[in-house]
Amino acid sequence: MADMCSLKPVSIRILSKNGMPLPPTGDYERVLKLLKSGKAKVVSKNPAVVQLLYSTPKIELLETRLENKKEGYEKEKEEKELKKRALILKDSFKTKIY
Repeated sequence: MADMCSLKPVSIRILSKNGMPLPPTGDYERVLKLLKSGKAKVVSKNPAVVQLLYSTPKIELLETRLENKKEGYEKEKEEKELKKRALILKDSFKTKIY
């Protein structure tokens, strides 16, 4: 039976230089190469999280897209909440107390 410590995680979470989450990877050799060259540091061992210490235009573009996506979700959530409140307010005006 394999030792539990020797098992590799399914994926390694990646953080950008600014701490923004990037898509996880399963490419362990590439992550080890980044760690050995000093281009990344270990943030957490369980779950496996590595933070990059450099940035590239491609990473910056990905960060921007993820931020825009997050903002879109937040706006959508706010709109749903406003619609919900408007319906509650509308219903409260419909019911009259005699």
